[in-house]
Amino acid sequence: MVMLPNDRVVSSCQFFSLLETLTLQLNMALSVKPGLEVVMKLLWMVSLMWLGVNVSLASEAPENNPVRVFTSEESFEDVVENIKMAIVNQGLLVSGTLHVSDMLNRTAADLGFSEVFSHAESVEFCSASLSHKMAQAAAENIAICPFTIAVYVKKSEPQKVYASYRLPQLMGDKGEVSGAVLELLDTILEESL
Repeated sequence: MVMLPNDRVVSSCQFFSLLETLTLQLNMALSVKPGLEVVMKLLWMVSLMWLGVNVSLASEAPENNPVRVFTSEESFEDVVENIKMAIVNQGLLVSGTLHVSDMLNRTAADLGFSEVFSHAESVEFCSASLSHKMAQAAAENIAICPFTIAVYVKKSEPQKVYASYRLPQLMGDKGEVSGAVLELLDTILEESL
């Protein structure tokens, strides 16, 4: 998600498409030499951020990655609250919050592990409509419920908040329901970050 200075929100894809167009036009106008396009694109991005554009981007992980990751520089508490509000804005109910870092940090030393997270919570929620559609595709898809979005701060990167979810691998005649699940999860995160 990208928030422009006029509070207009556009997707990361729309933002980078705009950035690419601006860069190409500027490169042609200034007769930029080949190889400097990347520098011009970086200058545009820095300029837009300086003007107050808030960019929150999905990770550049390969498409076959089983987890989709987003980042934010807002506080951990704000990101968790924003995600909960975005879930409610979709007409859904937050069914629970798991305090993952509490358990992991409490047991790390006893099990011989170092602490990875300074904060980590998983927010669980359900969509009755999507759950019914997943069950109609294959009863085994009930294992996907509830949907979970993890929010965490790595001890190694205390200034950055991560939010992620597992890409659901549905069974049966998943058809449109797979896309609807991904759209819901992406919409919640794009609204939140």
